[in-house]
Amino acid sequence: MVRIFWPAVVMTMAAALAAVPTAAQDDVRTDAPEVAVPVIVTATRIEQEAAESGSSVSIVTAEAIRARGHDEVQEALRTIPGLHVARVGGRGSQTTLFVRGAETDHAVVMIDGFQINRDGGFFDWGKMFTLGVERVEVVRGAGSAPHGSDAVSGSINMILRQGEGDPRATVSFEGGSFGTYRERLEFDGRVDRFSFALSAANLDQTDPRFEHNDLHQSSTVGRFDFQFSADTSVKFDLFLFRDRAEINAAFVPPLFGPEDPNAEREEDQALTALEGRHRVNDW
Repeated sequence: MVRIFWPAVVMTMAAALAAVPTAAQDDVRTDAPEVAVPVIVTATRIEQEAAESGSSVSIVTAEAIRARGHDEVQEALRTIPGLHVARVGGRGSQTTLFVRGAETDHAVVMIDGFQINRDGGFFDWGKMFTLGVERVEVVRGAGSAPHGSDAVSGSINMILRQGEGDPRATVSFEGGSFGTYRERLEFDGRVDRFSFALSAANLDQTDPRFEHNDLHQSSTVGRFDFQFSADTSVKFDLFLFRDRAEINAAFVPPLFGPEDPNAEREEDQALTALEGRHRVNDW
């Protein structure tokens, strides 16, 4: 009769199994692409990984905006929990944003960290394209305290795209139903220590179903950076918007007065911002 010494068999099999991963590790590839870690600046005013922030933060990236076909920032904000967007009428009409149920003027709105709704006042989101926007950071609740007493319910910061790589230009044209046409021009890149990203778009809509209902919107967004040294840099932001719309009297309630068949809306907005940075230590 053959006797089997089971402890010796078990130890032999365990040693063989332990050697398998060691051999396999020699064939593991180490050149796998690294996963980008989301970095935010709105919560604390300095760069910080989103996972390390104690605030309630949501980020809408340029990739998500393109994938979903969002042409207006308000469309992207509709996907964020805790935000409610209300629009009165069609495209170009007054659009308001409510953060966590608070009033619309209880949130701070910024472009590259510069507040554009003065003193926490009302901001019309119907005039803001996704053109030139790299990402949108939204901080809800008390985490917006670094932006002052105007940020009662939250803060929204639209980060503009920074030019990288060789200079290049992109031109596109689109046309669709209801007499809608859109043209877009983008020019960006980097030359030595100077980087630039300039975008312009034009939208025309002539809906044949209604009279006196034409819409024209144009927007220009630019960001220009110059790096004097490793510690000193200057940034200039540019935002221009023009809105021309005819108001069909059929959509105006009688309580606002007699119908005006020639009613129109005109609005021009311009924003420029200059920022200089100098690092005095390595903290």
